[in-house]
Amino acid sequence: MSTTSLPNYVPSLSSIPSYSAEPQEYEQRLALNRAPQRPVGDFVKQSKGGNVSLRLFAQEDNVSLPVYGSGAAVEGAINLTKTDGVTAVEVKVRSRREFEISGARRSTTSG
Repeated sequence: MSTTSLPNYVPSLSSIPSYSAEPQEYEQRLALNRAPQRPVGDFVKQSKGGNVSLRLFAQEDNVSLPVYGSGAAVEGAINLTKTDGVTAVEVKVRSRREFEISGARRSTTSG
């Protein structure tokens, strides 16, 4: 049985191409998938009496309802101006999903 040895391999660092985040003048970008920026505003809903407010974080400014994407966490705070007699605070989350396929919009609501 004979053995054959492989030729020596010497890496050439001068042949490694350089890469950059932005294309050069002679290049073009085929696709770009960056994570969307998270909004920095808050959605605030005040109770009729003004004693309770709900603040939901990471919302666009001046929206009438908070908006969350698929799998997003609902983050926020509940502020109570009067806590006398308060023993518990409960929050009920309702959702409405909107689907749009080829210009036809459909909404569904869940409790």
